[in-house]
Amino acid sequence: MYRFFILRHLYWMVLIFGLSASAYGQYFGKNKVGYRSLDFKKMDSPNFELYYYTSDSSARYFLSEAEKWYHLHSRFLADSIQKRNPLILYDNHSDFQQTTVFDFTINVGTGGVTEGLKNRVVMPYTHANQETSHVLGHELVHAFQYNILKTDDSLSLSSMENLPLWMVEGLAEFLSIGRLDPHTAMWMRDAIHNNYFPTLRDLNQDPRYFPYRYGQAFWSFVTGVWGDKVVRPLFVNTAQFGLERALAVSLGYSASEVSQMWRRITERYYKPLLEGKEGTDTQALFTIENAGKMNLTPSISPDGQKMIFLSEKNVISLDLYLADVPNKRIIRKISSLNRASHIDFVGFYESSAAWSPDSRSFAIITFARGRNQITIMDAKTGKIVRELEPKSIRSIKYPSWSPDGSRIAFSGMTEGVSDLYVIDLESEAIRALTRDEYSDLHPSWHPYENQLVFATDRMHMKQKTSKGGFNLSILDLETNHIEDLVIFPGAFNMNPFFTTDGRLLFLSDRDGYRNLYAYDFQTQSAYLMTNYVSGISGITKYSSAVSFCPGTATLYYNLYANDSYKIIQKPLSEFRYLPVSAKEIEQNAGYLPPRVPVRPANITSTLQDFASLPNVSNDSIQPTPYQSKFRLDYVTSAGFGVGSSSLFGTFATGGILLGFSDILGQNQMFSSVSLNGEIIDASGGVAYINKKKRIDWGGVLSHTPFLSAQQRVGYGTIEGVGIQRWQTDIIRTFQENLELFAYLPFSRFHRIQTNVGAYFYHYRIDRYTDDYIIRNDGFAQFWQRNRSRVASFPSIWVYSASLAYVGDNSFSGLVGPLDGYRYRLQIGQYLGNFTYTESTLDGRWYRWLNPIGLAFRGLHIGRYGKGGENERIYPLNVAFPTLVRGYNYLSVYRNNAFAGGGVAGQFNISDFLGSMIWVANAEV
Repeated sequence: MYRFFILRHLYWMVLIFGLSASAYGQYFGKNKVGYRSLDFKKMDSPNFELYYYTSDSSARYFLSEAEKWYHLHSRFLADSIQKRNPLILYDNHSDFQQTTVFDFTINVGTGGVTEGLKNRVVMPYTHANQETSHVLGHELVHAFQYNILKTDDSLSLSSMENLPLWMVEGLAEFLSIGRLDPHTAMWMRDAIHNNYFPTLRDLNQDPRYFPYRYGQAFWSFVTGVWGDKVVRPLFVNTAQFGLERALAVSLGYSASEVSQMWRRITERYYKPLLEGKEGTDTQALFTIENAGKMNLTPSISPDGQKMIFLSEKNVISLDLYLADVPNKRIIRKISSLNRASHIDFVGFYESSAAWSPDSRSFAIITFARGRNQITIMDAKTGKIVRELEPKSIRSIKYPSWSPDGSRIAFSGMTEGVSDLYVIDLESEAIRALTRDEYSDLHPSWHPYENQLVFATDRMHMKQKTSKGGFNLSILDLETNHIEDLVIFPGAFNMNPFFTTDGRLLFLSDRDGYRNLYAYDFQTQSAYLMTNYVSGISGITKYSSAVSFCPGTATLYYNLYANDSYKIIQKPLSEFRYLPVSAKEIEQNAGYLPPRVPVRPANITSTLQDFASLPNVSNDSIQPTPYQSKFRLDYVTSAGFGVGSSSLFGTFATGGILLGFSDILGQNQMFSSVSLNGEIIDASGGVAYINKKKRIDWGGVLSHTPFLSAQQRVGYGTIEGVGIQRWQTDIIRTFQENLELFAYLPFSRFHRIQTNVGAYFYHYRIDRYTDDYIIRNDGFAQFWQRNRSRVASFPSIWVYSASLAYVGDNSFSGLVGPLDGYRYRLQIGQYLGNFTYTESTLDGRWYRWLNPIGLAFRGLHIGRYGKGGENERIYPLNVAFPTLVRGYNYLSVYRNNAFAGGGVAGQFNISDFLGSMIWVANAEV
């Protein structure tokens, strides 16, 4: 009499599951599209190797800036990088989003990335020269941080787990900006005024404290009290011991004591400066009460009836909304952008929408097909009516519609330099208005003259006196003459625009606050119009934050107050105009305390003189041939162990995985070897992926053993003696696998993927036989043990080919997708020892109705053809909780009680098995 207590024919189940997993690849998921192949070159400087495809002159300037940053960071971090550090530079953010260095998706708000394996700094040019330099300086701090972790004897990359994010990012901000930063000071003043200034524990636990801003303020405090020399010891000790002990060792105080000192010094510095300032404004149009916590980049229609603005009203993402201004009501989300499959992103981070003079249409900047374009939408229907794609300009920001409706001006960037352009809407002809090395941002039309006012760094770059500053200039479109306005020289002046009576309004941080100012051309006088504790600002200091309605003479602007961004509505007639000197600035309120350091702290003063630091010689920067070579990225090990068993003898376990890629990540290779049992149980494989062209392709070659077992017991006699015989069969299924795959993404949301493979399965069965003598008292006594090879199953060949079309534009929360859709349409053919066709139709739809989410799914998996019902193939099983909630193997077997037939009111296992599955789900 024999019985099985381990699942029969487990090897067939492993076979089919293995085929399915390899054929599907990435089931859902958004795509990272490489719209064009970039021809990279290489240039070396004393401390860097730069990979670029822009002009050699712009690359030389970039390397010169990098060398300045290197020497500053080396000095303040007391460290040096022994080998040339790789820099990978992209001409614009659209190209940067397509980088092959990283597999993850890069959104529009990411300025740069530094990874620790090869210490690669990857970043694009930005529209502002100062911001490009700042991002470079910030990312190079990370390169030094990784270098310290890898070269310090007491540390490793795993020590990064001990470092709070606010400490890592805050140090990068502080060493690339310093303590004079009105934008970060705005956050700190608001926290003090509204009594939510954090402790160090709050920074670790509360997500509302943005790590970049608060981390920068912390390092300003630490270096101001203990001096520059504390930077490296505090960083290293935190990485080694954690924050609490590091503070005690490096500063001599506990975390709570440091928190109290930080707050006390911050309050003592800011509170006297806040006297007489306005904390908020009662004329709020959109706040957290009727929109979201972040309401940004307002753009008012010329008739004053409608507004486009950015908000996280739906909790899960930032979206564009159309609002009814008189009723302070959101009409709808601009959802047609999500439905447009060719649009990957909306350029919301710093640009606002531009309205047509008749208030019927508006223009926004979108990312589509690997470049920026100007998308014009109908305000009434929300439909896309036109797409303008300047072929020669790959990066566009700050659109501005002309008063006569015939043109749109914008800031466009090529080769790392932003200039002003205007596009004729009838002919789509593009005219370059500026062609120079200066950054030109925020163009705005004069209501009656053929002129543009804009923000630019031309005065700062000509003088080279400090690291910051944007002045205002006026460009005459008939003569192309540019007049530089000397207003608050050295301050950060942004968002200029003309009122209907010819006055110039703009934002400035001349006194360390970010407020609204007016300038009278006739008297050459400047006036302060707002006087807020915090300031008028968007997400960044380059963001559009003010919009003017000529029809109602009303201003709409972003006010940062009480840790949220509000949109304020205020008629021009209600502002007060306080005269101020147009030639003087004084920015005490823009400093992060302490204003005057107690110990030697030269970081801020050195950064302010950054532009005047000496450049490296031209001879030390030389082009070198670029060769794509594999370099080791990482080695991971699963450890190694040896053991023994009375039944199976000695066995071993362990494994190693190696990852290789070239410096640009265009060629990637992975190899692995593992052992889990005897030598014959060793497995290994190698995979290759090529990402250089539009189609990603690669292959996998592997050898994988799968183990299963079955056991039976029987009774008999040997020479008249009764015995009990236990037989254990160890079944090894060996899979030899060769696969080729390819992915063709059409956009961020849609792709075709295909897979072809050949699989060879062969088997080995080892039988362990244990005989027990049945004694007279009924007990069994061990007698003998034998091991033998027994006849195995016939080997099989399987060939497969599949083709899938996949769509995914969903947004996810903590537990899964909350909004959007996902679908997969797949057809696959299996040939060889059994033949069948398999199809998959899987569609899912999600809708977020704050605070409730709805989800729907329809799924069909079917095997067609005689081979699909072959008994050797493990059937499809619907009894999984991922398909039907509440069902799994255990519940089915429990209800069936292992009976071959159904019990009244209970399930039979065969009810859940078959060659086709149909499932429909609805979930709240």
